[in-house]
Amino acid sequence: MLIGIDASRANKKERTGTEWYSYHLVRKFSEIDKKNKYILYTKEPLVDDLKDLGDNFYNKVLKWPPKFLWSQLRLSLEMLFKKPDVLFVPAHTIPIIHPKNTVTTCHDIGFEEFPELYTQKKIGGNSFFSIIIAFLVKICTLGKYSNNELDYHRFSMRLAVKKAKIIITPSKFTSDEIKKYYKFNTTKPRVIHLGYNKNYKIMKDKNKIICILKEFSVTRPFFVFVGRLENKKNILGIIKTFYLFKKKYLSSHKLVLIGTEGDGWNKARDFIKEKNIEKDIIKLGWVPAEKIPYLFNAAEALIFISYYEGFGIPPIEAMACGLPVIASNRGSLPEIIGQAAILVNPDKHDKIADYMQRLVKDNDFRDNLKKKGLERIKNFSWDKCANETLKVIAPS
Repeated sequence: MLIGIDASRANKKERTGTEWYSYHLVRKFSEIDKKNKYILYTKEPLVDDLKDLGDNFYNKVLKWPPKFLWSQLRLSLEMLFKKPDVLFVPAHTIPIIHPKNTVTTCHDIGFEEFPELYTQKKIGGNSFFSIIIAFLVKICTLGKYSNNELDYHRFSMRLAVKKAKIIITPSKFTSDEIKKYYKFNTTKPRVIHLGYNKNYKIMKDKNKIICILKEFSVTRPFFVFVGRLENKKNILGIIKTFYLFKKKYLSSHKLVLIGTEGDGWNKARDFIKEKNIEKDIIKLGWVPAEKIPYLFNAAEALIFISYYEGFGIPPIEAMACGLPVIASNRGSLPEIIGQAAILVNPDKHDKIADYMQRLVKDNDFRDNLKKKGLERIKNFSWDKCANETLKVIAPS
């Protein structure tokens, strides 16, 4: 069987959630499947360890312009002339032209539940192509959609629900959300939990931890957040909670933010300046995955109070490092984390601040969460995720 994979996300150097999902599945497929042939469709030539996946893996670089709407323009054109037996798209943006056997993964539909948390930035900016695309979108959809990122999410998901043969979801929560919002022509969603990078673990090399802290100019004690600094992740709520914690308990703790800026960071930045806490916020930007475990091993707790998550990899990775987690009781997080973390209303900043203080002062409480977390992570692995996904893509 010839399996085509949209590897455009896996091929990014600075990967986050969906990109890591794509990357790990491609890597695991190369380990467990020597029978089928694979074509990896990318925007650029494969990078790093994706260059050498095995004799049954081939790279097809689709590099003609324009650079935006790669799935709908470049990948669609490829599918028109050279369809594989099955196409796997590790996100919900399947190309308009696609094989009958198309499998896609929908990680979440937060854009339906909380559209106000998503940007309406124009696709392609103000370029000539963008203006043409905007005109064509209006005409072809009879004014239903516009040329912006929010509408593109909505359009892509509706296309996937209508046309994909199978939809995979990372949680029962996301599966239920899809059933709530859409009518199905496809096989019902298959729930396959994600995994975590096994490099996330309790680190015994204390000197290495000290070196990483020095590299990023981070001093103990500190709390940490990992993810895009955006509305969906409740970045303003995280900053407000930390400010209340500092004010209420007169703590010397810092807050380390790992991730790139997104929609909503401006308001968080303004709050930081207004409250004069710039010196207490350490913004690292994107950090290589191999260094984050050392930061986790040195931190007090992970603060992850998102408004909406389809799975939530950072809490699992934090627990693998023995790091207590304070997480939102919204979205999929209760399903994924279970009783292994502190689950909170993301808008109850005072209550969250109190839990932060308890983690600082109560060693038995911390140790109990650590034990529960290390037990919980046994349910998740990329090996399991890849094997179950391959059974959906290429059933034997």
